Amino acid sequence: MSFIMNLTRRAALVIASTTLLLGANAAFAQSKFVEGTHFFKLKEPQPVSTGAKIEVLEVFSYACAHCASFEPTIQAWKANSPKNAQLVMLPAIFNQSWVPFARAFYTAQALNVLDKSHAAFFKAIHVERKPFASADDVANWYGAAGLGITAKQFNDAFLAKDLDAKLQASVDRVPKYEVEGTPAVIVDGKYRLDMSSAGSAAAVPELINYLVTLTAAQRGK
Repeated sequence: MSFIMNLTRRAALVIASTTLLLGANAAFAQSKFVEGTHFFKLKEPQPVSTGAKIEVLEVFSYACAHCASFEPTIQAWKANSPKNAQLVMLPAIFNQSWVPFARAFYTAQALNVLDKSHAAFFKAIHVERKPFASADDVANWYGAAGLGITAKQFNDAFLAKDLDAKLQASVDRVPKYEVEGTPAVIVDGKYRLDMSSAGSAAAVPELINYLVTLTAAQRGK
């Protein structure tokens, strides 16, 4: 009798799981977000750095005015993001003038001041219009920004050779995400979107959450 009951329970679980999956697929099919219009599947899926969590990767540059205007939107999403998702940032280098800005990002990250400096550095460039014509200009700003570091500490870290590998990795990785402009968002190393494809910056958080749910279902979680 117990054997028959176990079989019955297993059958019920399979039916329930199948019903949930079909229901999820139906919900995705009825979504207002359409692949090829609002988001795009990468030709080659890319590895993620967030383990069990869904990676939400922002490709950006401090030099990009659109990235500066998008910053409050992506940070608002981060503050209310699903528990199974994690924001990761990747500075793009589309030309030589963007190299110091990517280097500044990795330097702030290495010095553990990125959370405090990120939005402020955007503001310094695009709102306050501070000139950053040299590495010293960048170091002096970080040293005077109340981050608990000196300009010398920043400059020493800014010039560290180990950052060269991170910069090269950025150059190598961005094309693999099929990104031609910033900002762009990659979800789970599979799907690319941006403000234009989403329809507006305001629509991006909802689209990201849709893709997080989609990829979680694909992972079976």
